Amino acid sequence: MPTPASAPPDYDFTRPFWDGIAAEEIRLPRCSACQAWQWYPLPGVDHCAGASLDWTPVGPHGSVFTFTVVRRPFLPGATKADVPLTTVMVELDDVPGVRLVGRLADGVDPRVGMRVTAVFDHDGDVDDVRFTPSSES
Repeated sequence: MPTPASAPPDYDFTRPFWDGIAAEEIRLPRCSACQAWQWYPLPGVDHCAGASLDWTPVGPHGSVFTFTVVRRPFLPGATKADVPLTTVMVELDDVPGVRLVGRLADGVDPRVGMRVTAVFDHDGDVDDVRFTPSSES
């Protein structure tokens, strides 16, 4: 099932994340002063005056923290053929305290704690990340 053809908003402060997805890596903002991760990204560092954010590549592995199965099309361009789909919130192994939202691969029965790996979709002008079950431990 294809991802609905709606591009994410193009904000300067989130562009490094989407550039990373296009390059097939997850990049997340980290404070240059204290090295704390700042997720969701904001236009500036919210806790260290004068610091900046460094967009750092992180590993693609994690565990499902929670999930929901979407049964009604609601995104622009989505139809009944695009559902059901499963949205997961994943705790990434390399980034304590950060949970990334994405889609679970089609046909996978989700469960909390399931090990997953990020994979990257390139559909026309839209780059996206989704998660598939992982055999790594």
